[in-house]
Amino acid sequence: MTAPSKLGLRLLLAMAVLSALPTLPLWSLQSDRASELSGMTVSEIAEVSDREPVRWDDEIMLRLWYRCLRQPHSEFERTLLANETSSPETWTSDTTNVRMRVFRIAGQLRSLRDLTELQQPELGKPVMAEIELASGQRVQVGALSSPQFLPRNQPLDEAVVALGFFVRLAPVTSGSSQRTAIMLAPRLEWYPTREQSSPPVSASQLILSQAGFDLGLLDIARRFNRQPFQVEERPAFSQFLRFIDPLATQPSQSEHSPREHSPRENHPQGIPAGKTPNAEKRLALGIMDILRAPDQSIGEMVAFQGNVKRVTPVDYEFDDLARTRIRYYQIDLFAPIGDGKIRMRNALGEELVFQHRFPVTVNVVHLPDKLKKEPTGPVHIEGYFYRFWNYESELSADRGGQFTPLVFATAVTPFEAQTQTLDAWLTTLLLSLLGIVVVVALYYYRSDWQHKKRRRLGR
Repeated sequence: MTAPSKLGLRLLLAMAVLSALPTLPLWSLQSDRASELSGMTVSEIAEVSDREPVRWDDEIMLRLWYRCLRQPHSEFERTLLANETSSPETWTSDTTNVRMRVFRIAGQLRSLRDLTELQQPELGKPVMAEIELASGQRVQVGALSSPQFLPRNQPLDEAVVALGFFVRLAPVTSGSSQRTAIMLAPRLEWYPTREQSSPPVSASQLILSQAGFDLGLLDIARRFNRQPFQVEERPAFSQFLRFIDPLATQPSQSEHSPREHSPRENHPQGIPAGKTPNAEKRLALGIMDILRAPDQSIGEMVAFQGNVKRVTPVDYEFDDLARTRIRYYQIDLFAPIGDGKIRMRNALGEELVFQHRFPVTVNVVHLPDKLKKEPTGPVHIEGYFYRFWNYESELSADRGGQFTPLVFATAVTPFEAQTQTLDAWLTTLLLSLLGIVVVVALYYYRSDWQHKKRRRLGR
């Protein structure tokens, strides 16, 4: 048999063997979105076992930890949308098809502990959170960050959300008939549902949480208090901008049935400008309250008056799927502080003294028309105190800057100062007094003149 005929026979034999093989599913022949984000191939994912004990510092876990560290939140959101199955109900006894996929879970935090066995300085202080879903499923979530006020190593009942990788199931432990799921996430989000003293949630912060604001992000403001702005603040800064923007609220499902918002869905809603309820106003702090206790005032509602010095428009890009851009306005104003003095030290330790008024920075999304036409004048501010930030002014140039409160305003209301009325009243009063003095003087002058005249005639 010649060489060409032998080659043709081999080709026919190979085709026959291939046709006899069973068809492989598409997912086994290509990388999916989960493997792209996790950095693991399909074959590596298939080698993950649901039967081995959990080790938070093994090779696979470390790779995922560093992925959580380096990937922005928008990448997890984008990958979550690309997944065909995004419900924890797909976690079955065989997890081959969902390992390393991105899931968002919401449930009740039952316990929290520090992962001291993970000795990686770059990862900071990761934690392991045990979360119970509405279905009763238990999930152990390793998170790079968690709210600092949540206590460790004790029973908890706090509403939380985690967005991250589903890794696998853990083996059945003694005393449990259900297998625990294992996840890794960049952070543990906290949405408390009640005002409480431990862990501390004030009435003002509860309003934030009910609007979909992750209260764990306030830790960022506490960490960088009295410092210039940092890149790490973008998540907290973005959520505050969404909160104060009425257009960031979720649309209604229908024209006649407005959609009820669940804080666990993590869709921030804003409070429309000028619509702050009276109950919320009673919760508000004044500007002096902030100056006296700035660390304890972070995330609290504030209300005060001030005189606008200038307004600066700022274009800001959110770290979200659509790379949404928003324009907000930075208002620099002076708030009255009475007859007292405020003494503060700059970064060089030099003392700055403020009398009668103190500078405040206010961020607002919707600027009143009056300030658009003339960016000066008295205004009433309602909003939330973010933190003190360090900036340079005429007083502090080349001296390390100075500190000023930063407020995200839900309402900025210009008003007419009463100075004209007061001036008119004072003018009238002074003229009246002057008139009385003149009348009295004329009376005594006339009486004295007549007295002198009678004396002359009597002589």
